[in-house]
Amino acid sequence: MADEAVREMYDTLMEAIAEIDTNLDSLDDSGSAGKRKISNDLIVANQENVDKVTGQLIPQLRNLDADTLAGVFRGIVQGLTKEFGEEVSKTIEEKVEAAPKVEPLVTEEEAKELSGQRSELYKSVKQVVNLAEVMYQLELTMPKIRRGSKGKRGPRIVTQMNWSIDGEMLDEEIKYKEVAIACGFEGSAKLTAFLREQEVDTKAPANNEIRVNLPDGRELYGFVPEEDDDDEDDDED
Repeated sequence: MADEAVREMYDTLMEAIAEIDTNLDSLDDSGSAGKRKISNDLIVANQENVDKVTGQLIPQLRNLDADTLAGVFRGIVQGLTKEFGEEVSKTIEEKVEAAPKVEPLVTEEEAKELSGQRSELYKSVKQVVNLAEVMYQLELTMPKIRRGSKGKRGPRIVTQMNWSIDGEMLDEEIKYKEVAIACGFEGSAKLTAFLREQEVDTKAPANNEIRVNLPDGRELYGFVPEEDDDDEDDDED
């Protein structure tokens, strides 16, 4: 069927972008890149089981309306994280610790070329996503935008972030202490301690982003706003 061909094209493009991201991330944080590679290797090694489970689940979700899908999808993610998240994280961390130190997978020059390739792939994905929505009423997600600012920032990077809880953006001017309170913590120190318990690098998070499930199951997401710079590449173009 035509819609299946579109989905296959989408999956191929997304896989190509994921591979590029693994290489680009290795320049900023080889530890995170190593963790991602180990995770991807586990997926590949268990692809038959992955396909079996997703093959049963996806057709059921595909027939849901948008609101129901959003609720069921987030509920499944939260439920799986609550039930297996700690065990899975422990397994991956043990493999990361046992693995040799991961060196950057590409040079700076190679990274520039890959970034250009990613931008072209991003545009292609955008076209496929639009086609899927218009022609087949399929809702496909766009890949994550790679933000122009890279590298480590100061120890208070969390104070520079914009935040959302369960997808709802908080005021851009909100103080970190107020973010902590909105998350259910007594103050900023408690939130920082929780993030570190979740093995989040609060000083130099990968890609200048933080994403974690709170104790009550809500998702906290923070990112450093992209700085205006006419010379920066923007995958959204």
